[in-house]
Amino acid sequence: MFGLWFSVIGLIFGVLCSFAAKDKNRAQKEWFILGFIFSILSLLLLLLLPENKNESFTSAILE
Repeated sequence: MFGLWFSVIGLIFGVLCSFAAKDKNRAQKEWFILGFIFSILSLLLLLLLPENKNESFTSAILE
């Protein structure tokens, strides 16, 4: 039962981190994984980080 709750909470925070990472111009896949594993801690960290102004960083990851 614990595994089910861990998975559901992980998916919720993973999606939230992914959307927040997109808004802050950061790598979505990595933040999804961090949100899945560390849940609220990764979301709070992401919200505290400034927006990434380096366009080449995200374009290099997407290619």
